[in-house]
Amino acid sequence: MPGPAAELDYLFRHALLRDAAYQLQLPQDRARLHATAFAAMAATAQPQPGPHAQELADHARLGTPADFALAARELDWLDHAATWANQHFEHAREAELLQRACELAPPANCPALRVRLGLCLAMQSRYDAALAELSTAADAAQKMGDHEAHGQALAALGRVALVREDLAVARAHLQAALAVFAAMGNTPRQAALLNNLGLLAHAGDDLDGARALYDQALKLARQAKDDRCAAMVLGNLARLAHAARDYTSAEAEYHAALDAARACDHASSEAHAMGNLALLLTETDRASEAEAGFAHALSVHRKQGDRASEAAVLINLGLALEELGRNQQAVSVLRQAVQLALETATPSNQALARLNMVGNLKVLGRRQEALAELAAAEALVGPHSPVVVQTALGRMRQLMGQDRA
Repeated sequence: MPGPAAELDYLFRHALLRDAAYQLQLPQDRARLHATAFAAMAATAQPQPGPHAQELADHARLGTPADFALAARELDWLDHAATWANQHFEHAREAELLQRACELAPPANCPALRVRLGLCLAMQSRYDAALAELSTAADAAQKMGDHEAHGQALAALGRVALVREDLAVARAHLQAALAVFAAMGNTPRQAALLNNLGLLAHAGDDLDGARALYDQALKLARQAKDDRCAAMVLGNLARLAHAARDYTSAEAEYHAALDAARACDHASSEAHAMGNLALLLTETDRASEAEAGFAHALSVHRKQGDRASEAAVLINLGLALEELGRNQQAVSVLRQAVQLALETATPSNQALARLNMVGNLKVLGRRQEALAELAAAEALVGPHSPVVVQTALGRMRQLMGQDRA
């Protein structure tokens, strides 16, 4: 009986023969074959996202010389294929498909497609390319009077600026988007934007302003029956109580956020709430209970390709490991966080990871490494850095004061 090696050899040779036979076909014959394959598949395929969508789009593209009507069908199936890739967090493939769609689409469809492409590029930390696509989309949508696409492009520009910690630019874009959707009476979009503006206020340590914005967002989300947005807002309200060191209220609110996220099957909100609850457990002398929460949050963020959130969880996991006396493991985890922060261009995450390394390295007797990490963090921290970062810097300066002297 042939073994696995023989089977692989057959498959390899078969693929070569198939490709050779394909190349021997005349171009017009190949186009007719693709058109025939498209017709056969499309006759039984549901016109919706699925694993078959990209294959149909490819057959439509290659069959267009034989049937020019297939060009429009290619665009439809590219849309479905990109949606399928997004649902499975395959962001690089999604970007390729959306780029193809943008090249084919009529002008009226381009702004909305470019918004999707810009958000996809941002998920890959390709921020300059994302900003270029989103700016183009915003300008085109405004000129065409496409208010929905214009508002979406402004909102996406604001979210990218928020991730990049450019708070003034983020505020301007988010407020402009809010005005667009308020004029349209689009309640769900308003709720999401108020939530993002709350994040912005929280980042600037304006806790009262953040609470007011979150309360408005929660009211509108519930009014619109947008359970996913409501779950996100509940998690952010819990973070406010956490920041105010009201640990009892924060813990109860994190559990409420988890229940809400699970009820609407919103994995991202659940992961954020779980990670933040694990941090609370760490800060209240229950670090041994926190590891499972951190592990769950990390698995979701990694699956979704959310590297900035992954870095934030690793930083907090480092705190738990330090609390448990596992300093070498903490240093390893925090080095991973630094690398992710570099890749995602998030200086606050990078500074926090380096600062949290300082204490661990000191305990391990690696004084020079600790001083080097402190110096690297100092270069990242400025007057507009989040309060949590500035506080951590002051604490590490004090810890290392004698060593620096």
